[in-house]
Amino acid sequence: MRGFVCALALLAIGASALESSNNWKQSHFLAPEQSVRVHLAIRHEEAQMDTFRTFLGEVSDPSHANYGAYATTDGLKDMLAPPPSRVDAVMAWVKTHVAEDAQMKFNKYQDYLTVVMPAAKANALFDAKMAYWKATSGPAHHHVRSVGSHRIPVEVREGQTGCHRVPLGVTGCHWTKEG
Repeated sequence: MRGFVCALALLAIGASALESSNNWKQSHFLAPEQSVRVHLAIRHEEAQMDTFRTFLGEVSDPSHANYGAYATTDGLKDMLAPPPSRVDAVMAWVKTHVAEDAQMKFNKYQDYLTVVMPAAKANALFDAKMAYWKATSGPAHHHVRSVGSHRIPVEVREGQTGCHRVPLGVTGCHWTKEG
């Protein structure tokens, strides 16, 4: 997840830094009713990541008996899926804070949830101001990014709040335009 956290840090860079360093320029803010897909990364257990790193080391080491072995999609899911209680808690949070019938979809490993919601709701939940950004070089295309920083709500963030550990473990989020 370290790579994802680095990508998240990029979203928090101010507009002028993003324009000059990455060939992106803010185009316009999203309309409040514009649907966006919010992508939430759900924390893996450290023991799972240790198992995964061991597996990768073994299959990559020509001197190991497992060299060249591969994992099936189901095998990777078994190795990496967050605990069902964490997945259920994140879904419950979305139903409470977005909508009971929110459109949600997990990836096959159950560690990445995509939720469709109006831009106004995403802005409010994540303390963000989402805008279209357009490429200033290369192929013409847009991305949806937060202008300035954003936050992951304390109810779903992994870490400490006062004396209480927050159990849900959402480690990052980003968004894309719906449709």
